[in-house]
Formats: sequence, C-alpha cells, structure tokens
Amino acid sequence: MARVIRPLLGLLLLLAMPLAPLAAVAHAAEGWRAFAEDSEHAKFIDVEGVRTHYIEMGSGSPVVFVHGLGAWSYSWRKNLEATAKLGYRVIAVDLKGFGLSGKPEPVAKEDYSVADQTRFLKRFLEALWIGKADIVGNSMGGSVALYFAFTYPASTNRIVVVDPACYRQRFPLLLWAVKAPVFGRMSEVFMGRTTAKMVLKQVYADPKKISDDMVEAYAMPLSLKGGKRAFRMATKRLLPQDYDRVVAAYKQIKTPALVVWGEEDGWISPDMGRRLAKDLPNASLVIMKGCGHMPMEECPQGFNEALSAFLKKAPKGKTP
Repeated sequence: MARVIRPLLGLLLLLAMPLAPLAAVAHAAEGWRAFAEDSEHAKFIDVEGVRTHYIEMGSGSPVVFVHGLGAWSYSWRKNLEATAKLGYRVIAVDLKGFGLSGKPEPVAKEDYSVADQTRFLKRFLEALWIGKADIVGNSMGGSVALYFAFTYPASTNRIVVVDPACYRQRFPLLLWAVKAPVFGRMSEVFMGRTTAKMVLKQVYADPKKISDDMVEAYAMPLSLKGGKRAFRMATKRLLPQDYDRVVAAYKQIKTPALVVWGEEDGWISPDMGRRLAKDLPNASLVIMKGCGHMPMEECPQGFNEALSAFLKKAPKGKTP
C-alpha cells in the first residue's frame, strides 16, 4: 500500500505547487476566452442545453476534429487551415465539459463517458445540419471517433484516429490519481497550470517544443467553472464498462480508416495502433517518428501530409 500512497502524495504535492499563482491562471483564462470568442472562425451553438464552442473554416464536405482528454479545439490549431485549403469544411468542436463549451454537472452514470460524448457529437452535427462527415480524433477523441463509426455508420464518411485509447491498458500515474475514488476528488483542488505542464511533458516526445503559451492554453479550461470536475469525471469514465463489446465492434467498422500513432507515445504504446490497424477491416497505419501522444500538434507537417494523402485516396462525401 505504501508503494501506491507515497508516489500519489508526491504527485499531489507537485500539483499543489501552483496554488499561489492561481489568480494569474484565472487572468490568463480570461485572455484565452476573449481570443477564442473574438476569432472570426469561433462560433457557439446550443446542443441539448449546452453552449457548445467550435471553430469552423472552409467549405465543402465536412471534416470534424475531436480533441482528447483535458484538451480542446486549440489542439488542432496547426491542422485546420491546411485541411480547409484542400477543399473541406473543417470544424473543431469542444466536447461537453471541455474548452469553452458548457460544463454541466453530471447527473446520469454515463455522463462524460465516451458513449455520452459520442451521442453529444451526433447531436452537435445534427444541430449544424450535417448528415455525414469525416471524423478525426486524438486520444479520447479517437475513442469517440471509433465509437461514432460503429454506432452511427450511416453518418460516418471516414475516420482518422490519432493515438486513441482503444484497448484495456494501464493508466499513467497522473490519470490514475485523478481517477481514484479518494485522490480523484482531492485532485480537483490542485489542478492548474502545473498540472497542464506535467501532462504536456508526458505527451510530447520533445519537451523543448512546449511553450508557455501552450501551458496557459491547456490550463485555461481548468480555471473555468466545472472544468476540473468535468476532467475528473471524463477520466473516471474513459474506459467503458462493456469494453469487450466495444473492441469486438471494431471489426464491424467498414468505413475507410487511418490510424496515426506517435512512435514515442509514452501514454499508449504504438503496439496498440498496430493491433487496431489489424482489427479495423479497412484501415491503413502511419507511425510518426519523433512524435509523442499528440503528433498532430507536435509534428504538424508530417501529420497534415498523412491526413491529406488519406483524404485524397477516397472520394469526398456529398456536402449536406
């Protein structure tokens, strides 16, 4: 027991370090909100009573980008314009509880689960009158993309999954602490800028690529009302209860799929990506060297080239 308690206490002490400058983080959050809301591409729409933030640009067949756990549409800032220039209507959504979208208190047991976020994504597309789209997702967003493909096949054109959580695995210590019954609730008190910086250092292969602006951007949602609770609940419910059924459903996904993985992903092994590419009947695999868990952000040029090549291989869907 001591082997578990000691590292967790050490982790909580590290997370506690930013308590003094929390006011500064809140101030930075105001700046990021203003930046996003003033952008010519930033929009809001009501989805099931949740004020939902998204970025939209370009025109043509829709390509929808879905962020990972603790992230938001900001994660795709280096990919949206490049994809729009290919002749697509690109949309990066902040899922319920993340980024600048509303963060309602969970009521049902499945609130903030992958299944719940998948349903929310479907309602979001319906609100935009989008009947069918390409879905691109990273990490938790990749899990949502997979879930979306086998739950709503008629609404799925193609999928691109980037380092998704797709099989049973060991959680990184940070997420395990947030997920744990006692420590999870305690961790909300300490979440802030240092938490964001710790996560970025774990998911990037090259920590030198992490800027102060990035740290502030990822800390921002945690400073908003309900942000810490939403992160904790999504972490707690990241793995579905019916995992065997979900994994079996991968073999039923007929839509063309691209699996992208950072070769130096320290959170989810590239072996998971190789396994997923075999389980998906119509998938291709790209392993990106020198990249961690978020290759679209850490290695944007290589990712954009891989995405472009994949999108050009199959005809675009009809514009809704």
